[in-house]
Amino acid sequence: MLNGLYGKRIEGADPEQQDELATQNLSFAAKAAAEIGATVVLEPLSGASGYPLLTAADAMAVADRVGAPNMALLADLYHLAVNGEDLTAMIDTYAGRIGHVQIADAPGRHEPGTGEIPLDRQPRRARRRGYAGWGRAGVRAQYDVRRRLRLAAAGAPGHPDGARHMSTDNSNTTVAFIGLGIMGAPMAGHLVDAGYQVVGYNRSRPAWTGWSPRVAGRRAARRRRSAMPTW
Repeated sequence: MLNGLYGKRIEGADPEQQDELATQNLSFAAKAAAEIGATVVLEPLSGASGYPLLTAADAMAVADRVGAPNMALLADLYHLAVNGEDLTAMIDTYAGRIGHVQIADAPGRHEPGTGEIPLDRQPRRARRRGYAGWGRAGVRAQYDVRRRLRLAAAGAPGHPDGARHMSTDNSNTTVAFIGLGIMGAPMAGHLVDAGYQVVGYNRSRPAWTGWSPRVAGRRAARRRRSAMPTW
């Protein structure tokens, strides 16, 4: 599954021309993804100034314009709720076109039960309406996640899973990016910092710039050790 982020509006650019370029790029991505049996998902976002996909209807209008059978909705219930989406109506309308579900409560983007979204009901509703895919939590946890993972990995008391199932070693995990621009490059950089191996593809040379001097050297060293191809 590939997240086909639509891109932001550029000041001074014609929105219709931008939409046409986005359609061409997503069509290209969908065809390439189809060759390996993958799906391209479109994600409405909140809090991203200039990003035009705010609702499920926005994303599905783009999918209809592209016309690829392997294009679906990434239903991030947090972003959709923050943007004012009626989640019940959204699920009832688009359950058959959802490719992936992400959850976090709103406001705050914390764990389920900390906000106002009925996350005990909405994923089940999607299942009843025919969604059969995976779901994941994308939360800003209200506790020290790294400390708890370290304790769990060490088999500390109170963590029954212990080292059997939890680890903070990310060095054997590879994450791939298609597109390393204004949104992809920072996300890839954070993953490099966390110890992941990162590979990427970009039509032009990726913008591996803009990182703080404090971490730039460390990231550069890790990039040299990673599988990132050279443009």
